[in-house]
Amino acid sequence: MVRRDLRRAEQAIVRACETAGDATALRVAVIDLLRRAVGFDGHVWVLTDPETTVGCAPYAEVPALADLSSVVRARYLTPELRWTTLPTPARLSDLSPDQAIVWRAALAPYDVRDVACISYADRHGTWAFLDLWRVGGVFTDAEMELLTRTRGAVTEAVRRRQAATMSDLPTVSGEQSGPGVLLVDDDLRIVGDTDTAVDWLARLLPPSAGQPPVPAVVLNVAAQLLAREAGVDGNPAHARVHLGGGRWITARADRLRPGRGQLLIAVSLEETTPLDRLDVYTRVFGLTGRETEIVRLLATGLDTHAVADRLSLSPHTVQDHLKSVFERTGTRSRPVLLSRGLGVSPPG
Repeated sequence: MVRRDLRRAEQAIVRACETAGDATALRVAVIDLLRRAVGFDGHVWVLTDPETTVGCAPYAEVPALADLSSVVRARYLTPELRWTTLPTPARLSDLSPDQAIVWRAALAPYDVRDVACISYADRHGTWAFLDLWRVGGVFTDAEMELLTRTRGAVTEAVRRRQAATMSDLPTVSGEQSGPGVLLVDDDLRIVGDTDTAVDWLARLLPPSAGQPPVPAVVLNVAAQLLAREAGVDGNPAHARVHLGGGRWITARADRLRPGRGQLLIAVSLEETTPLDRLDVYTRVFGLTGRETEIVRLLATGLDTHAVADRLSLSPHTVQDHLKSVFERTGTRSRPVLLSRGLGVSPPG
């Protein structure tokens, strides 16, 4: 009976992947179905930059919100079960007691006994990771099988939802915002910020009544910098995240030079550059390597013959690749393709 219920849950999750709205609606629907089928006491589902794998947009329900910085820091400083190295879902309970010590210590105050960890990645990038927290016991093999069997459908669904954010040109309302900066210590506590940074965060994750905005992307990129410094993971400490209205912003973390005071981390928030946006664009629509090369060259202003010469292809072959690109991206012309990819108005 249990396996039959899990099979029905699998079918329901696949249907949700096909019908749910945006990335948030998708995660809400899948979490609801997983909660009914598997049961857990908390979850952290984070969208990631497909290239750097750094978290940028969380959907979470955990008792550790008041101590969020410590949990995020511990997650990034734990090499075991890191989403960048998980080919299949895995359990914290499968590790020996001397593994994942930092993360176990951060979870201990909440009596978390097990965590099921899933990475949603494909050949185009890493799109999200999900941690399910369980207090009362460990996840069974059958439950882990459900997570494994639905991984492909969820991965594709998340990527499609990210692609949908780029179907229209960015809309700008009111005044423009320049770069914003926050200062963070090694415990991921924000010790300083600019008005522009606060404005970016408020737009990214509108705060609840009477509550400041949750600086999730700031904590994630700063934690990635700590992971790089500790030799846990070598990916860059930056992430691109959809702001809304077709707009994307980039968060970057870097270590400030030593001064008289505390050695801090600087996190910047600013509009994603056109070429960085184009990289995300080619990934979310699943373009092949050759198709991506062609789109990038077109973005530099080259015409079909120049692109063909650069890649040692015939103009006819380049045109065939472009037809495939138009079909994948739902565009019908180069100006529309490049305007959406770069996030700029088409010429003329």
